[in-house]
Amino acid sequence: YKCPADKTTVLDKGEIPRVRSVSMNMYMNFRSSPENGDYDKCWHKVADIKNPSASDAFVFIDEHTKSIQQSAFGSNAGTWALFGTAKWTWISFPATRHNNGTVLSFADGHAESWRWVEDNTMKISEKPGWIVLQPGQRGGDRDLQRLFNAIPHTIPVK
Repeated sequence: YKCPADKTTVLDKGEIPRVRSVSMNMYMNFRSSPENGDYDKCWHKVADIKNPSASDAFVFIDEHTKSIQQSAFGSNAGTWALFGTAKWTWISFPATRHNNGTVLSFADGHAESWRWVEDNTMKISEKPGWIVLQPGQRGGDRDLQRLFNAIPHTIPVK
């Protein structure tokens, strides 16, 4: 999916419009087959999503143009610590193009626009170059915490 407000381009035999801006929460069916590693750490059925509930668990997020790569939006919520990083680290980075905020859709089908409140979040957004694996606000990051609260924290029950 692509946000209509995303007017950025990429270089591929010239300058062409970016084809997507939305990524999927890595905890939501990121590993779709048992043959893939960590299959058991992802949610696969809406009915299984309990903590948080489907109405509070995000599935898709508009990702920042300097962060988007593969189709998964990574975070250190739950039991994973990706790439040896600390918990309070932005693995993937959300878009800020909507009034210093982003848009997320949730497992129950509704969508929300979130505005970021930490100065650090906007400073990261404005950095030149690639902005993955960025440290969150020291002493607690309200933006990261809000994101963590929208991610199922327990391994799915089989």
